[in-house]
Amino acid sequence: MNRFFTKQQVVFEYHLAVRLQAELFGAVQPVEQDDHGEPLYLEEHLDRGLANRFGAGQVPASSNEPFITIRETAAFLRCSYCEARERMLDGRIRTIRDGRWLRTRREWIEAYIAEKTIKAARDEPGVYTVPDPPRRRQGHIKLKKGGAGYRFLERLSEDDKKKPT
Repeated sequence: MNRFFTKQQVVFEYHLAVRLQAELFGAVQPVEQDDHGEPLYLEEHLDRGLANRFGAGQVPASSNEPFITIRETAAFLRCSYCEARERMLDGRIRTIRDGRWLRTRREWIEAYIAEKTIKAARDEPGVYTVPDPPRRRQGHIKLKKGGAGYRFLERLSEDDKKKPT
């Protein structure tokens, strides 16, 4: 997903130090301008500029390295740094925390990809099965005792008891 960012959004989204801001905005050209004349930068160009700056464009080829970083994960998935980070924080990609850093293994990413891949049905060619989304548990609502919702349900149950069946 390619999004447009203003300079302020870039600084906020990527948590850039002041010296890196000038370097990044010098290396990446704005694509267009918004209604206020503010330059807009394409997410893909920003990611590529940061990857070139930090040399994170290459994915480790060997399995000698036990864990890989968010940037390497993003390069492997061919998505933005932010998208890879979101997937790791959401738990969609199995991840461990190393202090404040997130790390994952190549096998875990491959398992995520295999889980999300649409597979052809064996019976009919051209028919694909899509995994069902996880279902939410229904009917589990926590109410504060004495709160408005609690009193409402209490009165509702009392009214039901008073009515003849």
